[in-house]
Amino acid sequence: LPSIADLSQPELRLAGIRFDPSTNGPSRGQGANMITAMKTDGTVLGELRGLPTDPKLGGVSWSMDSKRFAFTNTTGSTIELWVADLATMSAVRIDDGVNGIFRRTMSWLPDGSIIYLRTLSNRGKAPVASQVPAGPSIQESEGIQGESRTFQDLLSSVDDENIFEFYATSELVRWDGQTSTPLGRKGMITDVSPSPDGKWLLVTLTERPFSYVVPYYYFPSRTEIWDLSGNTVRTLLVKPLQENLPRGYDVVNPGPRNYSWRSDRPASLMWVEALDEGNYHAKEMQFHDQVYRLDAPFTGDPVPFIATEKRFQGIMWGNDNLAMLMEGLSKSRVRVTSAFNPADPQASLKKLWELNSDDRYSNPGFPATVPNAGGRPVLLTTDKGRSLYLSGPGASPEGDRPFVDKYDLKTGKTTRLWRSEAPYYETVSEFLDPARGLLLTVRQSVTEVPNYYIRDLKKGTLKQVTKFENPYPQLAGVHKELVTYKRKDGVDLSFTLYLPAGYDRTKDGPLPTILWAYPREFNDPSMAGQVSGSPYTFTRISPSSVLVYVTQGYAVLNDASFPIVGVGDQEPNDTFVEQLVANAEAAINKAAEMGVTDPKRVAVSGHSYGAFMTAHLLSHSRLFAAGIARSGA
Repeated sequence: LPSIADLSQPELRLAGIRFDPSTNGPSRGQGANMITAMKTDGTVLGELRGLPTDPKLGGVSWSMDSKRFAFTNTTGSTIELWVADLATMSAVRIDDGVNGIFRRTMSWLPDGSIIYLRTLSNRGKAPVASQVPAGPSIQESEGIQGESRTFQDLLSSVDDENIFEFYATSELVRWDGQTSTPLGRKGMITDVSPSPDGKWLLVTLTERPFSYVVPYYYFPSRTEIWDLSGNTVRTLLVKPLQENLPRGYDVVNPGPRNYSWRSDRPASLMWVEALDEGNYHAKEMQFHDQVYRLDAPFTGDPVPFIATEKRFQGIMWGNDNLAMLMEGLSKSRVRVTSAFNPADPQASLKKLWELNSDDRYSNPGFPATVPNAGGRPVLLTTDKGRSLYLSGPGASPEGDRPFVDKYDLKTGKTTRLWRSEAPYYETVSEFLDPARGLLLTVRQSVTEVPNYYIRDLKKGTLKQVTKFENPYPQLAGVHKELVTYKRKDGVDLSFTLYLPAGYDRTKDGPLPTILWAYPREFNDPSMAGQVSGSPYTFTRISPSSVLVYVTQGYAVLNDASFPIVGVGDQEPNDTFVEQLVANAEAAINKAAEMGVTDPKRVAVSGHSYGAFMTAHLLSHSRLFAAGIARSGA
């Protein structure tokens, strides 16, 4: 948990960002205090030497050849960038002025150099907000009908504008292994993405005029391609201020969006544009989004690559013969995954599966990836490219049971290779050696802290790699149980029950209880009742976790199901309050029936939309004695 010293640090909240002005980085950030390197067979190479006292480490990133790694160290006044050599297990500091307010600090290039953002040297003192206003704060309406979202931490004055620009401005720097050299022009650089071959940079800069009604990512911006000397090779997009934001299901802004590099090519840029002017449901048409491609040296016209019938949701790249396209709609929750040949994408498109995103039980999993030579993720194939590996949470009526399947691209046949078994919850971290069937997994149970293991799918063996200790000995003996029940209209619900260590419901009787939930919208009652989570996970406590109450004698009904269901033409929120009350009533009745909850002493709590839920339940029911509406929407 964060220390009082961490929470006492200054914090600015400007343009939708919360940051620490003393470090020019994230506020309330947590860091590691030690780094140990080890091989995947469990051989420990040793702790990192050369670190400063009382380090606060983060942002660990491997070089392409895995011989070095970079990381940040946050002091009381700055963010430092360090590089460690694996051969000597020693670290050196290469800079002490990293600009981290946008949280994207550095990237390795294939040649072993590093690109990172640095605060400006000799920039002078930060602007200070005046106690006396220079004049009235004026906002003008353009007379256009629109709606405003409830964004947090917005600019509100000219002083705010100047302070934000001071901390947001940085320069792009390249470290070649010996020295750091600035490149390109200075500015409010929010994104830097090197091409896979490391020869080009995709750079986005925020510009004025600022807004007092939207965060920085809706401010005017400029997206460009730079070479490694910092020269602007091509301006891709100059985007104006966006204050009147599009609203509605599957509505997007017209024009280019989602710029990204193709991971299986040296330098091929991809993006998508709406063919329906951004309004999917305005008119009938076969294709609604068009993906474009532009290859280095970025001098020609963009080439149409593939069009989608639904909203584009991404491409997973594989090799010269295989890639996977994801598309879907938010209104109907439909998700479609298809395979195609990048050489002839539209003609070779083949649907693999279509599902409702709310249907956890039918989720086939997500295709596994491995880093290619450029360190970018590409599809992991087997059987000479004929099959994929799929890994997923494995939702089921008894809770999540993660799995690994092999999927035949031609026949659609799925072969189960492994599934997590009770009383453990085990997830796949990496495919270490697919040919040998070696996985790196994270395994835990109610009483065992998560640790890394190597699982051999062919031999059926399991070898522990790490030996992390229980960070919460105070929670030893806390009872954890997945409880299922029904709402009065028959919808299946569940919560995870936590009871204090040593509690005996017969001797101790019903407890004061806190219920934590977050409403979710569904268009199918059968999917609304599907179980999520696992009863076999180790109990972990975040700084703001409601589980802290179990140490104070409360029963905790955690992650209680709160579905809001709309069927047919009925929208979920048409009966929002009625369904909230029904969900809460069912949870309290179940816990009282079990003898663990005193129904007259129940509190309700939630975050954001869950805070919105909390306020409504306290206003429209007599079920709760108290409530905590945290960061309310």
